[in-house]
Amino acid sequence: MAPVGAMVASVGAMRWIYVRVDRTAIAAVVLLAATTTAQAPSGVITGIVRDTAGGGLAGAFVEVTSPVLTEKYRSTRAGSEGRYRFADLPDGAYSVTLSARGFGTQRRDNVVLTNGSTASVDTTMQVGGSECEELDREACRP
Repeated sequence: MAPVGAMVASVGAMRWIYVRVDRTAIAAVVLLAATTTAQAPSGVITGIVRDTAGGGLAGAFVEVTSPVLTEKYRSTRAGSEGRYRFADLPDGAYSVTLSARGFGTQRRDNVVLTNGSTASVDTTMQVGGSECEELDREACRP
C-alpha cells in the first residue's frame, strides 16, 4: 500500500516536514488495541453424566445458570457417552442442573470459574425420582 503523507509545521519556521505513515501499520495498531480490550477470560464447565453402572447417559439434559450470564441460563444435551460442555462462560459462580428420564434431577451449586478456568462436574444419576422434575419436561418425553 502507498504511504500516507502528513504535514507537520516546525516551530519558528515555515518549513514543512513530511511524515510518512504506512496504512498497514495504522490498521494493525488499531486492530490490536480493539481485540486486546475486547477479550475477557472465558471459562468452561464440562462433565460426564453416568448411571450407577458407570455407563454414559446419552441425551441427559444439562443446564447452567448464573447471574453473570446475559441470558441467565444455557442448556445442552449430553452426547453419546454422557459428555457435555459449556464454553465461553464469564467468570463467576454457576449452578449446574442435570436431568434424565427415569433418573430424576440433580443440582450442583457454587461451581466457580475464575480467570478462564475449567470446572469438571461429573455426576452419577440414581435410578428413580420424578422424571425431569422442574427442568425441561418436553426434553424428557419419548
